[in-house]
Amino acid sequence: MRVSSMPGAADAFEPESEAPRWFTVSVDDGGHLPVHFGEKIIFHGINKSGSLCLTNVMKDAFAVAGRAAQFHSRYYNAGVSLPSFLRSIKDTPPPGFFVAHQLFGNVDLSDSNIAMITQFRHPVPRLMSCYTWLRRKYILASGSADGFPGFEVFLRKGAGKSHSQIIQFGAGYGEDQRRLVASLTTRDLFERSVENIERFVCFAGIAELFEETIFVVAHLCGIRRVSAWKRDQRNLSRPPVSTFSGATIDLIREIYYYDFELYDWAKRRFERLLSQIHIGGEIEAYREKCASQYNDRLLTIDKPDSISGDTETADEQPSHGASGIQQSLPGDTGPAT
Repeated sequence: MRVSSMPGAADAFEPESEAPRWFTVSVDDGGHLPVHFGEKIIFHGINKSGSLCLTNVMKDAFAVAGRAAQFHSRYYNAGVSLPSFLRSIKDTPPPGFFVAHQLFGNVDLSDSNIAMITQFRHPVPRLMSCYTWLRRKYILASGSADGFPGFEVFLRKGAGKSHSQIIQFGAGYGEDQRRLVASLTTRDLFERSVENIERFVCFAGIAELFEETIFVVAHLCGIRRVSAWKRDQRNLSRPPVSTFSGATIDLIREIYYYDFELYDWAKRRFERLLSQIHIGGEIEAYREKCASQYNDRLLTIDKPDSISGDTETADEQPSHGASGIQQSLPGDTGPAT
């Protein structure tokens, strides 16, 4: 079992029942990935998007590769302040892997030694994960759920901005974040997200395509072997998406419309990359090994009855890009910020 100084992390993952198997990573990127071992890889972790699961895999891989000193994460040391972590990014010579929340807008991406990466997750399970995570924290602090809003109220109060993925790169976390969030519309934030990702983010993975994401991130870091990822066990109270009513899904899609737009755009961008590169090594064995760790893997969302297993392709989605539902996703992964 992994042990960490991060609150709740010690019991976050299932204990190992056997020695971990290591899977060989091989990626022929054909020059389509403008990042290489030798740079500082900055992983902007989006809360409740699978960033902790991915970080755990990379932590173990760096250690086995004899490169533990090059791995840096705030997830395992809650006592390190964000300003202190940002100074370490600036002062530590390359190569290195740095991961934390709230990095975009705080890291100087004009530095030629720095390359930023990230990962997105389908809005439906992610928003419910945010909600149940915050509700759990509230109950632990107050002793009951009295006074905590219901999910519908939570969504409406969020107004498509709070706890959204469009905030991450549409406003970022620099000094002008509050002004940008207050003054920009959700469409503005979506458009700025696309612009900023295209300009500053070298790679954006997808939680629903987690094995491919892990192999690409490992390749970017010069890592040749990875172990199977483990589902985070800390947010088990989140109900599965298969239990959501059509009205609930419609409400999420209505209020967080531009999170769906951003996810759909990011997924298509990743799928385009996958068509240009070749992921080899033991990727098939890795997928098989990790299959049991998925919970809700939602790759598309068009209509509520697609929850039952509709396999509609992205090209069959409506023009607004709101994405449909197909089952199984890396569990509730990553501390909320």
